[in-house]
Amino acid sequence: MDSSLVYRFRYLYFLFQVVVLGDSMIKHIDSERPEEPTRLYPKSYRGLHVFSYRGMDTQHVADQVTNINPRNLPQIDAVYVMVGTNNVKGRCSCDSVRFAEMFTDLINCVHLKFPMATVFVNIVLPRFDYNNRQRSHFLSKINAFKAQLVSLRNQHNFVLVSNPFHI
Repeated sequence: MDSSLVYRFRYLYFLFQVVVLGDSMIKHIDSERPEEPTRLYPKSYRGLHVFSYRGMDTQHVADQVTNINPRNLPQIDAVYVMVGTNNVKGRCSCDSVRFAEMFTDLINCVHLKFPMATVFVNIVLPRFDYNNRQRSHFLSKINAFKAQLVSLRNQHNFVLVSNPFHI
């Protein structure tokens, strides 16, 4: 994960209780860092609650959100969602219409679990394990997913966060 994404969270955690949901793209955003602060993980990350689901597509992350017990967490101010990369390629691959359906299920689950939270959604991150012949196909698929997210954001009340990478 690009360190700029970690920095994006830095100031949120000083002031707010934040849940981060997603696939393995968020696995290095860790709420259980040792007490010794580092450049990327300062000591004050106590307001961070990370739920990373390795290899899961958008629908499976939605299924996992239903298992989160909000009573085990403080009042959550913001939920940051980063999913979709596993829907671009591999066994969980799907088209943009199916992605929009799964994403709608996920956002509805997030709003039910954390009704007072502001929901932020990162656009689908590009993967870097494409071979050169597949690259343009997968990048066009990511752009189609992004278009779906743009069309859903007002209807489902979330803030779309732009990608730190240029594709």
